[in-house]
Amino acid sequence: MKEKLINFKNTIVDFFNTNKKIALIILAVILVLIIMLIIIGNGKEEYGNTYGNLRNKGLVASKGSQIYYVAFDEGNVDGIYKANKNGKGKVEKISSEYGYYLNISGNYIYYVSEENSQLIKSKLNGEKNQVIAENVSSAPIVVVNNWIYYFEGTNLYKIKTNGKNRTQLSNKAIENYQVVGKEIYYSYESNGKYVIAKMNLSGRDITKIDEEAGREFFVNGNKIYFINEKYDMENYEYKYELYKMKTNGKKKEKICDIAGGLDTYTVNFTEDAIYYAKAVKDEKMAIYSIKLNGKNETKIVEVSTYSNAINIVDKFMYYINENEDGYVQNYRIKTNGENNQAM
Repeated sequence: MKEKLINFKNTIVDFFNTNKKIALIILAVILVLIIMLIIIGNGKEEYGNTYGNLRNKGLVASKGSQIYYVAFDEGNVDGIYKANKNGKGKVEKISSEYGYYLNISGNYIYYVSEENSQLIKSKLNGEKNQVIAENVSSAPIVVVNNWIYYFEGTNLYKIKTNGKNRTQLSNKAIENYQVVGKEIYYSYESNGKYVIAKMNLSGRDITKIDEEAGREFFVNGNKIYFINEKYDMENYEYKYELYKMKTNGKKKEKICDIAGGLDTYTVNFTEDAIYYAKAVKDEKMAIYSIKLNGKNETKIVEVSTYSNAINIVDKFMYYINENEDGYVQNYRIKTNGENNQAM
């Protein structure tokens, strides 16, 4: 075997020595193929935050081993901070801005200044603030690759991260939207019902997917999950149902009922579960999770406030609750309910 390998090696060397031009061409072709594979491998979309977090005010975003989060002091927004994910080491304030919907892309952080209605871009250390857009609504922004998607009023726009090429994508009163690859999925109200539709990244090729769906939806793989909220006239209460269907609107089916007074504005999700705050009769308000197959609903933590912004980074859930003094404060807890701690 060793002899065969030596002979093969000698054959290759002899070929390259006698055919230098051809050998150089072959090496050049191999180099081009390697570069193309690297480009294709890096072609995956880079999102500044998860869709689930941005639906929940985008209070937390991450990069590498660090998290960036909106902090509170005695119930008021104190600014944007960064800290290590493991909870150890130095906590650093990078901005005093009243900012939400945090996105991190490259070496920059993007957010909405609620006080000035501006879309802000700055270095991760808080320096070199730049106003990207004015008259920005307090609604989710999404940074994908070199584009930022945001609202002016109820109109959806996109703009380059350098502040150029501002483009209106829709004049629909969009409730929620999610950028997935080369398409934007969105929901809006029509005749008392919620429609889920999609369009391309230029706002064209609009396709209705379902005309009786839910405002709160998310795309996961080739499926759309949504929560159907309907009022029970007999019992004078709202009912909540978890549905799924294919992204083309086919095979729509109910997964399960979700009992209790669910706050749909708190819905977040991961690859295999959704998270939400709800009140159950004779019980305190709490944050729960349930698997996407409708099984294993689990109470994670009880909370004192009704509206909670649930953000998830890795295996930790970040949420807002009242502390012992009655002030709003950041907390974090493992998604399995362990290690609850104030931030």
